[in-house]
Amino acid sequence: MLYRLYVYKTAAVTGEEPAVDFIHRAITENTASEWRGNHADSCMLPFDAHRVKADIEAATTTDGGKRLCHVKILHTPQQKVDYLSVSTSYEAVRSVLLALYAIAAERELVLYDAELRRGIFPANLYDRAYVTMRNRAVQLNAKLQQMRDSIWSLRKLYAANGKYGKTCAYTVALRKNRDCTAEQSVRRVYLCLREALDGETLICANRCLTVRGEGYEIVYCIEVYKDNADKIGYIVDGGEARMDLLGRMPCAKAFEWLRRNGYASGDVEKRMCFTEMVQAYPNPADRFVHSVMISKALQKEKFDIRYSAHGQCGAEILFCAVPYGYAEEAAEVSVLKIGEESASFILPAVREFYPYMDARYYLTKNYIPWEMMSDILGKLKDVKEMLLHDTESETLLPYIRAFDLLWLAMQSGEAADDAALRRVRDNPVSFVRVHRYEIAHFYDLFIAWAEAQLAVYRDDSLMFGIEGP
Repeated sequence: MLYRLYVYKTAAVTGEEPAVDFIHRAITENTASEWRGNHADSCMLPFDAHRVKADIEAATTTDGGKRLCHVKILHTPQQKVDYLSVSTSYEAVRSVLLALYAIAAERELVLYDAELRRGIFPANLYDRAYVTMRNRAVQLNAKLQQMRDSIWSLRKLYAANGKYGKTCAYTVALRKNRDCTAEQSVRRVYLCLREALDGETLICANRCLTVRGEGYEIVYCIEVYKDNADKIGYIVDGGEARMDLLGRMPCAKAFEWLRRNGYASGDVEKRMCFTEMVQAYPNPADRFVHSVMISKALQKEKFDIRYSAHGQCGAEILFCAVPYGYAEEAAEVSVLKIGEESASFILPAVREFYPYMDARYYLTKNYIPWEMMSDILGKLKDVKEMLLHDTESETLLPYIRAFDLLWLAMQSGEAADDAALRRVRDNPVSFVRVHRYEIAHFYDLFIAWAEAQLAVYRDDSLMFGIEGP
């Protein structure tokens, strides 16, 4: 009985991409219909199969000359792309796998374990692009920091290992230099980066400078001057330096706010990768400051709401988009985390279209199509209008009864004694009328987040996930 493994090369970076499933089905079944049906071989890349075969055989031959596995070079039927089939015994599989791990990582190949139906990608073992990016960032930053007469500070905004590549970004704050203008200092930064390129390209777009290598980008955003910057400096095509009014808080002030409110820094950095944030703010410095402003605004909210990413959560209801082709907890996909009490103002509209929510509430992932989420948003907009303009409506009353008004009363400082709580219980409509603008604003936040997901991910396969605590 043999243990079967396969080695191949693909442009896919992770196993979550649909093409990977096509490849694995084709190489294991090896039928004309599987190869032809999804054009699996068009998703594969050529590599030096003979050299890799020789490396595997050398690494899996014992001192006594015994080979622990049998390696065959196979070809896809249409594109004639090489891939390797490796068969071994269950007794020898551990030694063979250890050797294959090293060879696949070194050659940036995929190792597919057909027995466990698991693909091991180079990035799972050693992410060359990410390591190169971080090393190059250190080298480029060292070059820039030598320009002490022009550069006041250099700070990292974020670093990410994303679905479509690796990115890190820095903000460069210039200092006044009596020997050159701000535009000349910006151009000096540009020339410094250009001279330090190592097989990379320097791109001037989105009012920033981007060093692009194979599978990674290092972005620099320039602000003028120091921690009271009011301008952003950049280079346009042809190498000319330009200045624009900043029109926002400088990064130095945003970092200062984070220093005083350290609890918010995690969510600020996570938002830097969200698809809707990247599309709305392609300049990383603009995105960073906007992310800090979101944290500042949410800090003032009575309702318990976090614009965050997948990861640890407590007594919260999680709402997230589930786009086709993304990993379950992709860094690019945002999550709205709403405390149970706050969620009571949203869930009545959810139950109207998804009546199984209560039965599947605790630690259960509920997936609904985007069309249903669109209907829920329409209902929330209707409820919001009644809250603002027709609070006495009989149609609104069932929603009011489902709201956790006692919690809102405590948040608002209106639950100091039993008499105050009785007033809320006895006349909930009156209490809601007083707080209608706060509830409506909370709806606005939820609706804005959900509509942003619809805008960036909408297609026939988009789902939304809802999960209780």
